[in-house]
Amino acid sequence: AVISSSRVRLRFLSGIFLSMGVDVVTAF
Repeated sequence: AVISSSRVRLRFLSGIFLSMGVDVVTAF
């Protein structure tokens, strides 16, 4: 259960970073 929750958390954080990266790229 802990592994699955951590995996989901990592995926969630990665999604946020990806969205932030896209925002930064579109800003330029």
